[in-house]
Amino acid sequence: MFDEAHIAGESDAKNLRLKQAHAMLALFEIDSGRAASTLKEMKEWAYAQEHKQLRSRVDQFLSNELQPACRERCSSELEPGRH
Repeated sequence: MFDEAHIAGESDAKNLRLKQAHAMLALFEIDSGRAASTLKEMKEWAYAQEHKQLRSRVDQFLSNELQPACRERCSSELEPGRH
């Protein structure tokens, strides 16, 4: 059977793919000024871009989205009396 680490790893990978998909939807909206209405439209937009550039934009988007949460979590962990 599957061990807990394997299952957790699969869950993390699915979570990352979901976040990447949301980032791509947001980037499409930024680029086109509207939300995508079909999957075909999203695919055409994605295929029209340089793969490395799109990957970089998605990574940057995710990094920017995660920074406020990380700052909030880290600052609360550094409060006096909290360990």
